[in-house]
Amino acid sequence: MVSTLLLSQCTYINTFIKHFKLKNTHIISTPLKPNVILSNDQSPITMQCISKIYNILYQELLGSFAWAVLSLCPVVFTTSILTQFT
Repeated sequence: MVSTLLLSQCTYINTFIKHFKLKNTHIISTPLKPNVILSNDQSPITMQCISKIYNILYQELLGSFAWAVLSLCPVVFTTSILTQFT
């Protein structure tokens, strides 16, 4: 009898897309250009812009996204899961 272990992140990704209300966001192939320099000068300064991002849990969103990206690499994700049982 052959046993199979199947790991999929589709549910996780769909859950965090719903949680952060990202369903209608625009998809782009490269989020940042190489060698881009970010600074505080690019932060929102008007109340209208600030109010748009006020309720976004930025660190939580980035953490969720980072986990999804790392887990998409089959070797990294599988190893991180399986090492819990060694």
